[in-house]
Amino acid sequence: MTSRLIVCAAALATALAACAPADTGPATAGHVAVTVAPITLSGVTDACYTLSVSNGVPETVWTRTNVCANAYGDGAGSVSYVGTCDAAAGAALNTISLTLDALYDQNGEIATGSYQNPTASGALTQKITCLEGRDVAVDFDLTVMRMATQGFFDVAVTFEDIFCSAKFDCEDPAGDPILLLADDTGTRSPTAILALACTGGPGADTVLHMSNLVVSCPSRADLVIDPTGGPGNLSAAPSPVVPNATLFEAAVYRGVEQLGSYNKRYWNVALGLDDVTGCTLAATATASDGDFTDGWTPPGTTWPYIVFAAELDTCGRHQLNGGDGVVSTDYTGLAGIAFAAQFGAGGVTYDASWWDPAWRFQRVLDVAAGATPLTADSTFTFTFDHAALVAAGQSLASGDDVRLLRWNGAGFDELDRVALTGWDSGAVTLAFSPAAAIGANVTDSDYVLAYGNAAAGAPPADGRQVYWLWEDFDDGDFTTGNVWTANHGTWDVTGGYARLVNPSGSDSFEAGLYYPGGAAWTDYEVSMRIRDASTGGSSYPGPALRVANPATNATSLWWFEYYRATTQATMRPFVNNTDYSWSYNVALPAAFPSNAWVTTEYRVVGDRFWSWYEGSVLHDGVTAAVAHRIGAGSIALGAHNGYPTPQEFHYDDVRVWKHLPNPPTITLGAITAH
Repeated sequence: MTSRLIVCAAALATALAACAPADTGPATAGHVAVTVAPITLSGVTDACYTLSVSNGVPETVWTRTNVCANAYGDGAGSVSYVGTCDAAAGAALNTISLTLDALYDQNGEIATGSYQNPTASGALTQKITCLEGRDVAVDFDLTVMRMATQGFFDVAVTFEDIFCSAKFDCEDPAGDPILLLADDTGTRSPTAILALACTGGPGADTVLHMSNLVVSCPSRADLVIDPTGGPGNLSAAPSPVVPNATLFEAAVYRGVEQLGSYNKRYWNVALGLDDVTGCTLAATATASDGDFTDGWTPPGTTWPYIVFAAELDTCGRHQLNGGDGVVSTDYTGLAGIAFAAQFGAGGVTYDASWWDPAWRFQRVLDVAAGATPLTADSTFTFTFDHAALVAAGQSLASGDDVRLLRWNGAGFDELDRVALTGWDSGAVTLAFSPAAAIGANVTDSDYVLAYGNAAAGAPPADGRQVYWLWEDFDDGDFTTGNVWTANHGTWDVTGGYARLVNPSGSDSFEAGLYYPGGAAWTDYEVSMRIRDASTGGSSYPGPALRVANPATNATSLWWFEYYRATTQATMRPFVNNTDYSWSYNVALPAAFPSNAWVTTEYRVVGDRFWSWYEGSVLHDGVTAAVAHRIGAGSIALGAHNGYPTPQEFHYDDVRVWKHLPNPPTITLGAITAH
């Protein structure tokens, strides 16, 4: 059956009549109706998009460029288009991707520098299950932000019918400190001012939204300013957060002005600066016509918002999008973000429905795939400065509060994540497995890093949910969690590692401790620790990869062999029990030690292989000879058979993960405070 993918811009009932003829698609398919809302910026006469559909493999079902509103819609941003999706078993989770390519007005194409494209960093995506013979609806809504020609302060932006201006100033126009708030002596002293003002279109119900303001200083706990306080000085409030060593005072000012039929609201926060050496301020804000639900930007919409990120000891005058990064604009992902407070016709409220209010900070992770699609069984890594968060009092030194979330369309799922480095450092690396496949050249912005809960318990950190194989042998046996087969030799678990004692046999090597769960593995990477504790004669430890046949006296595998107390090493192929001996010899940077742990790493891709020893490259993309080639297979641990006893070998911290020819680019977004 042929499916229909309907991309429409207005109400589906009116748009279907304008839909174009269907693209041909997969033999097993369903019907998908995708709605793209019209762009409502004044003066826009046309918008052009690129549309793409990929299945759950993931494979591209189709891609179409130059899908323009003048040809397929209303001429102002809405489009209608018919395509296909794939409902085949194992492939039915389809990804619909949308990229805004250009906007036009009566004078031609609008200069890209005059607006921010919400798809500039990657296509917007929606995932649907393609159902054979049935319709599934998907909505896209792009809110485009354009530089305004008027502003309440210095510079303004406009999106849809909402005009906003913002700035952050510590100096007056003459370059002198702003002296506004009075310190405890009654003297007006240096003050920083965060200012936001917005208005909707004629008759609009303008609502402002703002996060908590978070002031972070070295060696002090974060200072969180609730913008719903006041109006006036916050030192007068019950249980005030000021004065303190950082701020001698803080004040909040809110108000409404009716400019003809335009409803303008402003929301300003003043901070009296005391000792702010090394201190930073973080906050976010936006506006809307009407309330958000529970403080969240509309789901399925790329909503514009303003990011404040200031260094309080060096700040001057900072206008919106002034190029210094202090006050800038950004877009939410389709999952949206939450704002702690809002100010509208109903007054000021504090009602954000965040994943868990105990976690005070969130940062969106943009996961951008390259030219190769990324499957859900991949392992991703990213690095961030955790020490800075600890020093600012924003995160625990243990890292227990650092959590990884993914928006599922209705709420957040918490994912397992494992730290590959120690915590409280400037370069902590986390590994996680994606919750869903990501198509080629698609950015998934549904991932969130959350932190800032001083009472956080143990996080979900099961490496078996992140890697193809994660084995630390802490379970004490070979059957709890991961199931291994003691295929040859005498094996046990002692001291939290796997131990092989006195291997013997007629062949030089056998697949001693074999992992049967990886029989179908093809291109993968491995890391582990090895210790040779032998004291009798020569000894040769090392793991086997591409174990296609682990049977004794019938092996097919690639054995990476090391000769203790020497610098000699090799990759030694066995194919149908033919031992090709020392075929791919290399020299270690130092002699393989006795009774000391070493870290080794490996990669097998097609007919090529790599190996590393203590971080040094040994084999670098070597192509196996035709007679030595093995297409797939798991891993095994072992050592050379038959050398004088006592022989003893230890293995630990075995990791196996899928090889990614084009790993994703992962970028951390701005901090949102709760």
